[in-house]
Amino acid sequence: MATKYLNIFFDYFVYSNVYMALSALFCAYGMTLQFGLPFTLPFAIMEFSAPLSLYSMNRYMELKQDLETYPIRTNFIKNKMHLFMLATLFFYALALILSFLQNTNSFIFILLTTFSMTIYGLHIGNFRLKDILFLKNIFLGIVWSASLVVLPQIFFQATISSKTIYYIILVGSLCAINTIIFDLRDVQGDKKNNVMTAPVIFGEKNTKRLLNVMTAILLLFSLALYINLGKEYLIFTLTSLYTLLVISRIDVEDIKIVTELYADAFLALLGFFSVLLRLVFV
Repeated sequence: MATKYLNIFFDYFVYSNVYMALSALFCAYGMTLQFGLPFTLPFAIMEFSAPLSLYSMNRYMELKQDLETYPIRTNFIKNKMHLFMLATLFFYALALILSFLQNTNSFIFILLTTFSMTIYGLHIGNFRLKDILFLKNIFLGIVWSASLVVLPQIFFQATISSKTIYYIILVGSLCAINTIIFDLRDVQGDKKNNVMTAPVIFGEKNTKRLLNVMTAILLLFSLALYINLGKEYLIFTLTSLYTLLVISRIDVEDIKIVTELYADAFLALLGFFSVLLRLVFV
């Protein structure tokens, strides 16, 4: 009985994108700490609502392909379609209203993100931009880093600095690596749909080697920034170590658990390490 209710909780918490949105929210909180910005209720609601609604829109656009790559999640969404769409529209409207009430630039940012996500997943015949090798990973890295690093500064009208650029690179790189981990989960469905991902082109073993190399380079880069520029870059060194641990679990545990729970937790960990370092170094 306990297992049944645990599975139901997992379905609603993960497949509805709530878990991912909460992770993004905690990461955004960490970014406000790192940049000395306030953390207000309207900002918190917006940072939860925007990724939840935008990713839900993307899930809806991907239903046909996801039936091949991830049928369990697709069937969950289909069975709850009316509730899923109602929640998506509600949270998207909420994100737009809160951003508009704060300032015009935040509102425009949300609209531009929506437009870019739509173009990214749009079918033109049998062609989509996201089917180009590594384009999906790079694009999602840019969108996530902009939403978590740039949007808070736009929302609170802060000044963009060199630290902002470094954070965009580091957060974007972690996000891109994370999406390649998810490509390993979807490899069979991607092969059937002729989606050119790293596991499809290079094979699963070579992709895992690539992930380890990319993450190790990111770890060394963040460590160099920590040594030369300060403690605020240590959060990326710690999160890179966690990502290496996640990659090592791919062949050991259920890929569903590795991706949906472990991999998606890296955003929340950026926030957690930000809080931890603030407590340690105060």
